[in-house]
Amino acid sequence: MTRCRGTGGSRRLGARVATMILVAASLAACQSDRTPGLLEQGDAAWSAGDYQEADNLYARALEQDPSSRAAWLGRARAAVALRDPERALGFHGTLAGIDRTYWRAEARDEYSLALMEAARKRLEAGRPDAAVAALRALRRLDPDRAGSTELFAQALTDWASERAMRGDREAALELYREAISIDARGVAAYVGAAEILIGSGRKQEAMTLLEVARQTDPADNRVRALTIEALGLN
Repeated sequence: MTRCRGTGGSRRLGARVATMILVAASLAACQSDRTPGLLEQGDAAWSAGDYQEADNLYARALEQDPSSRAAWLGRARAAVALRDPERALGFHGTLAGIDRTYWRAEARDEYSLALMEAARKRLEAGRPDAAVAALRALRRLDPDRAGSTELFAQALTDWASERAMRGDREAALELYREAISIDARGVAAYVGAAEILIGSGRKQEAMTLLEVARQTDPADNRVRALTIEALGLN
């Protein structure tokens, strides 16, 4: 009787191939049925506008992996959406400490937004000096960010007014001048600077500023009153 050589080996090879196919199919099925991870769930909650839930999920992801860059960035982004930019800045600091290269590459715009919103809230809370600090950092990072120029000039003007009220008039004058150099349309900075100049007997300098302010807003009563005072007509 003739025997077929290699039949047993062929069968064993076929069995192994069949097993591999079954394993691959099983893995594919598991992959398709896999429950999304915490990061993916956080991203989904973010996309749906549920920022608090997104933050909760990113926080849980960090419990599993405290060095997760995506989770820290997600928490920073969620904090801004939840109107807590100071907390966002803290998250950015942590992320930069973990991987500064990643932070610079992936978080630049998010960090700029956090600085902008932090400055706005600091200004609303009567902390113009802290607002100026945030805006100086923002201008180094993103000098052309929409709305930052006007906000910076306002913060400088408010801080200058605060310094002037405390009697630190020269420091206030420098802040007013900086505000004018940043946004020449801000009449309040011209008025504040002119008041200081008139009070120190530098009326010609005051008149120069008031002339520019009058061109910017001819109807401003403060400019008119200070002009009369500088001319000695009151």
